[in-house]
Amino acid sequence: MTQNINKDNISGMLCLNYKRNLLTYCLGVLLTLALSFAPLQAQRDITIGIEGVYKPWGFAAHDGTLVGMEIELVELLCKKMQTKCTLEAHNWNGLIPSLMSGKFDVVVGLSINSDRRRVINFTDPYALDPSGFIVLKDSSIAALIGSKFEEINMDTMPKLAESVIEQMRSSLKGLVIGAQVGTANMAFLKKYFSDLVRIREYDTIEQHNIDLRSKRIDAIFAHKHAVFAPAKLSDIMQDFTLAGPTFSGGVLGVGIGAGIRKGDTELAKALNNAIASAISKKQLKELFVKWFGADLSPPQRVDIN
Repeated sequence: MTQNINKDNISGMLCLNYKRNLLTYCLGVLLTLALSFAPLQAQRDITIGIEGVYKPWGFAAHDGTLVGMEIELVELLCKKMQTKCTLEAHNWNGLIPSLMSGKFDVVVGLSINSDRRRVINFTDPYALDPSGFIVLKDSSIAALIGSKFEEINMDTMPKLAESVIEQMRSSLKGLVIGAQVGTANMAFLKKYFSDLVRIREYDTIEQHNIDLRSKRIDAIFAHKHAVFAPAKLSDIMQDFTLAGPTFSGGVLGVGIGAGIRKGDTELAKALNNAIASAISKKQLKELFVKWFGADLSPPQRVDIN
């Protein structure tokens, strides 16, 4: 039997096929989005570790409850993942060992650098906060280091970084400089200045801030915005100033993110999707402006692979 097909029939068939293809495409997009934000392993509960004594990232309020930027960030990400999360404060040095032993599934507030990536994996960065030397305003050290406040990325500007660090080495010779133990900031000091300055290690940044204010040390090396964020401003902070340029990249890493165990790929994917959503919807920016007075969120995905 021969089927009689005219131009109208052909047009009708093309239109029908177009609608079917469009419907198939739309359903595919919706399915992909649904899978991206599907509940993690059928509502898998996760435990998240945080230092909990670092304003304004995360710290204890007067009633003992944890508050801060990363506290609200965890709540936001867990809501996007449709996952029940338990947040626990833990001492800084024990965070990564506790992650590796299984006590925590995630640890937030870590600088993403090569040393740590040898033992754990990371999400995409959710914050970019360069580090610098901080001194007392009435100190002569600021004049020695210089007053340039440019940011130097040691990955993209290696020659400039090398030149500036070499100049700063002579200015800082013989000084006592503090940093928090086990941090990328401490790693920076030890790598570039350990042969010329006396490095003092502190369990918390609050401790080295007090010692700087009391003039027991000459300077600290810390994240810029974390020190000068409005939520941290106090009588102590009012006496501090940033000296010289700030640094990022290299031993300091590509940003701040969440640590996860190697092999936990499903959790990493879910967290990265949630972080990307928070960035694209400006929710992350809102949290940073609220707690820091500045937007520290990455403008786009930073490749850490």
